[in-house]
Amino acid sequence: MSKIKICALGGLNETGKNMYLVQVDSDIFVFDCGLKYDHSNFGVDYIIPDFTYLKQNIKKIKGIFLTHGHDESMGAIPNLIKEVPNVAIYGTKYTMIALKRKLEAYNIKKANLREILPNKKINFGKNSIFTLNVSHSVPDAICFILNTKDGSIVYTGNYTFDFAMDGNFKTDLGKLAYIGKQNVLCLLGESNYAGRRGHTSPKHRIAYRVKNILRKHSS
Repeated sequence: MSKIKICALGGLNETGKNMYLVQVDSDIFVFDCGLKYDHSNFGVDYIIPDFTYLKQNIKKIKGIFLTHGHDESMGAIPNLIKEVPNVAIYGTKYTMIALKRKLEAYNIKKANLREILPNKKINFGKNSIFTLNVSHSVPDAICFILNTKDGSIVYTGNYTFDFAMDGNFKTDLGKLAYIGKQNVLCLLGESNYAGRRGHTSPKHRIAYRVKNILRKHSS
């Protein structure tokens, strides 16, 4: 039986700074690496997670797995690279584009970036990571399933259910349902607005407003 540890380095009871660590025996898998913008007027630009444990266990880290291209989930990567150089960073095409632009802004020219696709399995010895699409306000958002010999740990990231979406905006309900019928040990799910009644607004549908503005104005 594996020895599994799960802890949040950020993101609990706050919006932003998302970062979860799952350790399976001697292998460490890190999900998201976000920042949190400060609104306290104390002169702080943003707040990042505490990387101390990762620095102490750098050789055990199998990778940083990013769910999507928003700052609350990947904005602290430039800071992490300075503390934990050459760590493998996994993300989908759009997420990697957003991340590369952020790294350029920080003048970071060297990073171990690995582009991945949804519905793909990545093996790490006895463990593996599987990815699937979820709906969010940016394309290429994904959910991660960490498969161990004792069951799976599901990390959803930010997501909504919107049946009008398609392509890389669509939640893969079929595969999500299939995974739910397997041996799921733990679900690490986004909980923003979980206490509110009703449904999450489909943010993607502002696209037609943006397109109308672009049509009315010349480049």
